[in-house]
Amino acid sequence: MGGVTIQAGAPVVLYIGAANHDPQCKQHLSFGRGIHHCLGAALAKIEAEVALQYMPPFDVVSTKLRKSLLFRGQSELQVTIR
Repeated sequence: MGGVTIQAGAPVVLYIGAANHDPQCKQHLSFGRGIHHCLGAALAKIEAEVALQYMPPFDVVSTKLRKSLLFRGQSELQVTIR
């Protein structure tokens, strides 16, 4: 896998926090894929689009990453309103 040989019977740990951080993979995985695709994905995308229409223009000043072994993302997002 990825140029590394994994011996038969060796333990393998999947790290969900690594999703969406492979520069060779262009597809975003936040809503799952195939039969595991999130049923609410379309609604979430529409909600985000509508919410952003009502927000004033802004610039991201800084972000703080969440400290978690399971999930990646921001715990803090500072913006300035234009």
